[in-house]
Amino acid sequence: MKNLSQFTFKQYSNKYVEDLQHIFLVSFGKKMSKEYLMAKYDTSLFGFNPIATIAYEKQKPVAFYGAIPQIFKQNDSRFNVAHACDSFTDPNYHRRGLHHNLALKSYELMAKQDIKMVYAYHSENTFRSTKKLGWKEHITMGRFHVKNNGFPFGKVYDKLMPKQQRAKALTKKVKEQQVPLTYLPYINKRRAKQDYTSHFLNYKNSFNPHFILELNECVFYLKFDVVIMVGYMFYESAENLKLGLARLKKLQKSLGYNETLFQLDSSTNQYKDLKSIIPPLPSWKVGYLAFDSELKIEDFIFNYADLDTF
Repeated sequence: MKNLSQFTFKQYSNKYVEDLQHIFLVSFGKKMSKEYLMAKYDTSLFGFNPIATIAYEKQKPVAFYGAIPQIFKQNDSRFNVAHACDSFTDPNYHRRGLHHNLALKSYELMAKQDIKMVYAYHSENTFRSTKKLGWKEHITMGRFHVKNNGFPFGKVYDKLMPKQQRAKALTKKVKEQQVPLTYLPYINKRRAKQDYTSHFLNYKNSFNPHFILELNECVFYLKFDVVIMVGYMFYESAENLKLGLARLKKLQKSLGYNETLFQLDSSTNQYKDLKSIIPPLPSWKVGYLAFDSELKIEDFIFNYADLDTF
């Protein structure tokens, strides 16, 4: 057991947002805005307190572990899970046991809010780091790239145009395809997935603009970034998907983007339908730690929209 007596640990709240900014900066050389971090970790809309812990050496912030609470639905039942999304340490404090300790303290916060399971989208390296904490491997997501040969204006927009200005410009261009949904339908009731309510949509829009478009009776939940990202979709048949995908590709080109990215759970029918059109590539590994022994991980569906950065 490593000696951690020189460190103090606090439950994160947004009064510590500048400390979180500091740890991001020293860990990744990336300056995150206060507005983004405060919106991301404000989960009061769902009735949750923050599930995140920050470590200090005296007054210096040195490490952070953060998870986002999510409400999943299966049949008519709803239950709480957490998406572990941020875990990083000042490089000068690596191998001190801080990640392990922060995770355990965050699990205690999860228990207080009746969280049934914590999960994450992992690379091979990050999954390896969770094994000592008892995490297990679930499925590997599949990524699908829809490309054209146009100039990648999306990358230019991302660098030069402020986010809200770009959102307004996109809203004008996709007005005819937008669907005024206040929730995203729950398709396969037998399986558990995040409940995409109006609270979910409002939370996501608080730090990134998103769009719900209907193309040939296929509905896509999108984020426009360097590329177009598809967080969730629903359609009546594989033929609808094929037609909707053709329309999406035309829209992609007309908006100046050269790529649309899907990330799909490889256990779903949507994955199989899209695989019949586009060859998939392996993506993140979904890892999980269940706190409820009756939970059946094979019942779960994970979507790109569940990711914290979507």
